[in-house]
Amino acid sequence: MPASPSPLPVRWPRAYRALAESLGPNSPLLRMGDFHPSEGEPDPDALADPVGEAGCAPLPFLLQKYPDRVLVLAAARCFFYCRFCFRRGEPPGSRGRPGPEEWARIFAWLAKRPEVEEVVLSGGDPLTLPDRKLAEIGRGLAAIPSIRRWRIHTRAPVVLPRRVTSRLAACLAAVPLPLTVVLHLDHPAELWEPLLAAVGCLRAAGIAVEAQSVLLAGVNDDPATLAALWEGLRAAGIRPRYLHHPDRAPGNRSFRVSMERGRGIVREAGRGAPPPYVVDLPSGRGKLPVEAVAQERGRARLDLPTAWRPDRGPEERPPDTA
Repeated sequence: MPASPSPLPVRWPRAYRALAESLGPNSPLLRMGDFHPSEGEPDPDALADPVGEAGCAPLPFLLQKYPDRVLVLAAARCFFYCRFCFRRGEPPGSRGRPGPEEWARIFAWLAKRPEVEEVVLSGGDPLTLPDRKLAEIGRGLAAIPSIRRWRIHTRAPVVLPRRVTSRLAACLAAVPLPLTVVLHLDHPAELWEPLLAAVGCLRAAGIAVEAQSVLLAGVNDDPATLAALWEGLRAAGIRPRYLHHPDRAPGNRSFRVSMERGRGIVREAGRGAPPPYVVDLPSGRGKLPVEAVAQERGRARLDLPTAWRPDRGPEERPPDTA
């Protein structure tokens, strides 16, 4: 496979690579994981911090964009590196991950803020952490009375399904706090049998499973593919949480679609019940429905230049798009 001269390495779990190659030379899965020369081309529309995380970190590794929930960058690496990743400007591992002292500070910070009810683990991929560490984090969160639920956002069950074992499911289910595992899954071909078995293992342990996707040029930017993806997710007992408009990270230009085109694709694909189509604002103010952003076209370009801010307060953010 091609090497990557960018800060983002190329890494493929063997079985997932075989799945990708089985789809032929124009495989959308190969496109998501193999380096492309366009990654190194000048990209004047790219943003160094495309979703505005720099101004939302009250503590190292902890981000807060919404009053009632926070995101913790619990891991520093992934099993597979998506070429469109919005954090692709940072070499994996460069940020590090929380150690015991950082977790103690995070737990203490949360204990003093009863308005925070939900904690989302992200990274990197949290499932690169050992089972015992994930269970330890869960128990720490459960010990805070105001925390009512937690989430793990991961791509591991998709690209490395064997990471999901009965032992992992039991460790997570033993935490006395409702858990939702949110998969990152972008194409119907990723609903392969090993993934379905991993999802079955989690659901059998009482863990809810949802999915988030990104609208990606050359991968899923057509109505039939999206419709098949959403139908397949629901058939597998996976709730489609949302479809994300691609962020303008350095090097991912070839994956971007315009909002106008994206809206058309989603309208045609979603004659049933499409998930919310959202964009994470570069201002750091969180996600908004793309339709709401498009209504501002008289005062702003649809591709959201950094200087633009919507005339909406935090209370007007959609409650189910974090």
